[in-house]
Amino acid sequence: MTKFGIQVSMGQYKRAKKYALKLIEGSLVEHYGRLWSYGHEILRTNPGSTVKLDVETSPDGKKYFSKFYVCFQGVKQGWMEGCRRIIGIDGYFLKGVCKGELLCAVGRDANDKIYPIAWVVVCVENKKNWKWFLELLIEDLHLNLGNGFSLMSDQHKGLIEAVKELLPYLEHRQYARHICQNLQKRFSGAIYHTLFWRASKATTENDFKGVMKEIETLNPNAHQYLMDKDPKTWCRAFFQPGRCCDAVENGFSESFNVMIVDARKNPIITMFEEIRLYMMDRLYNLRLVQVDTTQNDFQATHNDSESSSPGGCAQYLQVTPPRSYEDEDFVGEDVEVENVAGGQGEANGVVEDGQGQANGVVEDGQGQANGVFEDGQGIVNVVVEETVEVPNVKVQQVRPISDILKRIRRRKS
Repeated sequence: MTKFGIQVSMGQYKRAKKYALKLIEGSLVEHYGRLWSYGHEILRTNPGSTVKLDVETSPDGKKYFSKFYVCFQGVKQGWMEGCRRIIGIDGYFLKGVCKGELLCAVGRDANDKIYPIAWVVVCVENKKNWKWFLELLIEDLHLNLGNGFSLMSDQHKGLIEAVKELLPYLEHRQYARHICQNLQKRFSGAIYHTLFWRASKATTENDFKGVMKEIETLNPNAHQYLMDKDPKTWCRAFFQPGRCCDAVENGFSESFNVMIVDARKNPIITMFEEIRLYMMDRLYNLRLVQVDTTQNDFQATHNDSESSSPGGCAQYLQVTPPRSYEDEDFVGEDVEVENVAGGQGEANGVVEDGQGQANGVVEDGQGQANGVFEDGQGIVNVVVEETVEVPNVKVQQVRPISDILKRIRRRKS
């Protein structure tokens, strides 16, 4: 401001910014007052979505905001049809004037990328709010009692109790990183960090027991601390199969937290809109990438097929089908290759201990003649261009195996 010769204090800066934001985004009271309209607009433009607004009534009769849940129809349908059977749940503090927490459920798609499913704003993180969130999530994703699904969280006490009540058969995993940090706070030394990660990423129970034995030899108290944390919730060797995910830390929820860190500074409706736009843009871009990849694969396959087509009429051909011979060890019939425009000719010759077959195909096709003899086989491929007739092929006669064996015996004798 010195360029214009104006002296402005820090307080004037803050008041001007607050006034400008109020003109652009509206006041906080207006935002919470418009949540009903915002929810109805989501349901109108996204049929099948789930939007829930919960309020608390004070003794004086006034209603105050309590919880607001959003789960879009396209998002939950995409998770049920093409994502892995694991969900990461975490809570993030709001950074605006009105404090609270944003609880999010984040999944993993088939490419192992983050896939946000649902989010809810609550006043505080406790068992009541976690239970309310899980009930809506179970209904939207058809989790039933949790059979075949896994949940990864920071093991909040309220969340643990709610999961045990609503999803008794769900596999509930812990963040291995949180356990490791608490372990290092209690027991100093880099060796604990190394041994813990070896134990958590062990793929068999014997490997896990071997590492835990090393920790017990080093410090029995550290061993007991880790066993009290229930290794079935943080060791890869004990994870249930069928989830297509062996992660021991909730990196996908942390990645989503980084994406919305600026959105959490805004008023509630602005924050929800930024999350919605992020999801819409992300899903659209992923679909474009998938379409481009499919087209590129198809083009590459088409080019390869064109480049592999013959340049002339018929390339080098050597057909060795079985012929008719009269021998004490070999009795068979003549087999000929027949080429028919737009069709296929086939003739079969039955020999001792085998069968001879010859096929011929023209017009974008392939001709193949196979002869199966005693202890041997002859194969030849014929490739021709479109509307090009295969020239007459001179069939070579093949000596029977018995004659060849007789020659070998004579030379040895």
